[in-house]
Amino acid sequence: MCYKTDMKEKKALNKKSVMGRPKKEMSLDLIKSMIEIGATQEEIAFCLHCSVDTIENFCKENDTTYSDIYKKHNSTFKISIRRMQLKSASEGSIPMQIWLGKQYLGQRDRTEADTNIKLNGGVSIFEQMQKENESENTDKTKSE
Repeated sequence: MCYKTDMKEKKALNKKSVMGRPKKEMSLDLIKSMIEIGATQEEIAFCLHCSVDTIENFCKENDTTYSDIYKKHNSTFKISIRRMQLKSASEGSIPMQIWLGKQYLGQRDRTEADTNIKLNGGVSIFEQMQKENESENTDKTKSE
């Protein structure tokens, strides 16, 4: 027998044995629950001891994409945060009330600009310009 036919027979006999590392144990339910508590894809990969690509491929094998799962289940996380924020505000947290007012009601802090900038001698720029204009005008009238 030649070497090639021996290898073919050996491969045929060992067809059931799989080469490479074993597949990672993970489930869509686990990925979904981690998204619902706010975990990022990188954090999920870290917890499952795999790469982000492995998660992407696992989702594709299960006829979905990570992006679709994330869109559906991340809203649960956002609702939970919003509920906690509203509870905090209703319990009297002034900073939370202010923040919510800014985010949802368009409220803003008032900022007043000081247009009266002082120079070294305590004179405002406006006053300095007025003095310069007056001195220029008096110089012109004297020369005429």
